[in-house]
Amino acid sequence: MEAPARGASSGGSKPSANEFSALLRGSTIGAVTLCVLGTPLDVARHASQAALSRSSQPGFTEALRAAASPSFRGLWRGLAPALCCSALAPATFLVAYEFQRGSTEAIEAGMVARAVQVIVTQPFSFLQTCRQATALLPGEKGAHLSRGTWEIMVEDGPRTLWRGLLPVLLRDVAASGIFWWSYLKLGDAILPPRDRIEEEFNPKAAQQRAMAAAGIGSVCAVTAAIATQPFDVVKTKMQIHQMMHTNRDGFRRQKVARFLATLKETFKATGWRGLWTGCGPRVVVAAAGGLLLGPIFEFGQLIAGDSVRPLRRPLNLPEDPTHTIVHPRSSKDMYIEVRQ
Repeated sequence: MEAPARGASSGGSKPSANEFSALLRGSTIGAVTLCVLGTPLDVARHASQAALSRSSQPGFTEALRAAASPSFRGLWRGLAPALCCSALAPATFLVAYEFQRGSTEAIEAGMVARAVQVIVTQPFSFLQTCRQATALLPGEKGAHLSRGTWEIMVEDGPRTLWRGLLPVLLRDVAASGIFWWSYLKLGDAILPPRDRIEEEFNPKAAQQRAMAAAGIGSVCAVTAAIATQPFDVVKTKMQIHQMMHTNRDGFRRQKVARFLATLKETFKATGWRGLWTGCGPRVVVAAAGGLLLGPIFEFGQLIAGDSVRPLRRPLNLPEDPTHTIVHPRSSKDMYIEVRQ
């Protein structure tokens, strides 16, 4: 969930390559680090959601124990596609966002960029869910989730890599909108007005603002995660769905998972509580991500502010031909001539 800068609608010049690369580098490093540290939580979330049924509603600790058996390496299952998704997401978002600078409002441009990011990274997210959802599923029920990428594409078709795209779009775009809107409101109410000169000469003031921004970002990210959790459950259910079935006559039959049908089926089997399964692990990851998004948002705002300011160039004065040193409070009689 990258953060847009407020200056997107100002129509100013785009940030320099150094500023863009610094923002991209910081976002990518943060996303990859959070992915590695948060993968066990994602495994527990996807495993508990995949095993969710009328008779079974596994909890967080049960999912972690199952994932860690027989080896703790199981807590990092699905790490490869997750890393690909995390490494690609910031660049996709920033490029899509930069194309809209000056033509749309900041939040609108950010939500469109978020949608583009989801579409591009969806295959990696799908593979991550399939790998992580097998922890609590018996061998036969989870066998189709252990297939390789090529086997999935051959049997189910290439389009299956984008299965569950609608709930992912609803989840991520809505969460991004909630985050940015609430951050702007809380930031205006809590953060002091930015004093660029004070922050330039007083590093402590800049650090305090960054810490406050991190706290606000974490609170806003948690709120967005809780509000959009039902879409996350439906997404997991759609992505682990087995499309191809063999009936009693030996014929293979295809059954496609639909968004509304999956939502109704999940709600009917588990009730309202089931739609928030896995909310705890996702909230923890969102809170950690919000700690990064707040300062990154402020940095992006600085870049946007600098892009619309006139470029300052040094004023190079020519050499004084008289070679005279003049005191600021002197009169002409007090001039000191410099002889070479």
